Parts: sequence; structure tokens; C-alpha cells
Amino acid sequence: MVLNRLCRLTTEVLNCDCSYAALWDPQQNLYVTVTGYGDSPEREEEVRALPFPPQIFTELTMTESTMSPAVEICSANEPALQMLLQRVGIISALFFLLRRGTRTIGALYIGYRRQQVFLARQKRLARGIAQLASFAIANAKLLEDLENSNRIKEDFVGTMSHELRTPLHILYGYTELLRDESFGPLTPIPVKV
Repeated sequence: MVLNRLCRLTTEVLNCDCSYAALWDPQQNLYVTVTGYGDSPEREEEVRALPFPPQIFTELTMTESTMSPAVEICSANEPALQMLLQRVGIISALFFLLRRGTRTIGALYIGYRRQQVFLARQKRLARGIAQLASFAIANAKLLEDLENSNRIKEDFVGTMSHELRTPLHILYGYTELLRDESFGPLTPIPVKV
């Protein structure tokens, strides 16, 4: 999956302890962590269980310029989010919003399990990765919509074919009966000129 590779690439390129991708889940009304890299499977499950309510990212994007997807999280700036991350051992974290247009569809976040300052180079690289990830997710969604449209079209054509085939077979059957004169000879219909 694209997000798995994205997290692996992010962790390796930025030389951080871990990275995770969270996507918006409208049924749960939360941002849900869907994949990660750099942690043990047990630790990854703990991180996946973290709930990210929508107001966390909404408040963060309101404090940042709308053009900048990078939001650094530290306990001085966002204590509620920092406490949430510390429950799973992430001490320093940097979030990059994944967007489709102006709408936030998720976040890529990188973290350290120790107090660590993120370098300007790391922020630039991660911002670029997040922007590319946003494009990839948007394209994957478009492809999924296209495949769904094709499936709907095929279902429609199949249903219509079946619905038309049945009455046509009945007409064909009656025509055969009349041609074979199963009900007796056909009488010509007089044509008036």
C-alpha cells in the first residue's frame, strides 16, 4: 500500500524513530492511524488505537497559514495532543497535514521517542513528502471512484441486457409458433390502397 511505503520512506529519509499516517474516518468522526513504520507491531497497535478528534487538526490549521501543511507539535504549543502522544512514548512529534484541495483528509506524523528538535531540512523534506502523499491519495481516490463507476455501469448494462432479453425471447418464441403455424394457418391481412 502507498501509505505503508510512505511511512517507511519518511522514517528512513528523516532518520526519525517512527512515522505514521492517519486518515479521516467519517463514520467514527475521527482521524484514525492506518499505518506506520519504525515501531514494533505491539507499539504500532497502541498508536493505531489513539483517537485524533477533528478539532485537533482544525485548531492547528487555524493557527497556521493555510498554505503551510507543516505543524510542529510540542508540549508548550499543544499540551492535549502532546499528552496523547506521550501515552505511546512519542515525545517529539511533527505533523504534516494531507490535503485534498483545502480539505484536510489526514496527517503524516513523524516522531522521536526522546526530546528532539526537528531540523529545517527535515521539515522541508517531510513537507514535500506530505504534499506528494496528498497527490497520491487524491489520485488513488479518483481511481477508486472510476473503478466504482465502471462497476455500476457494468451492473446497469448487465441488468438491462437481462431485462430486454426476456421479453425479446418471448416475442421470438411467439414468432416461431406463428411461422410454424402451430395455431393454424395465417390469414393474410387485406391492404387498402
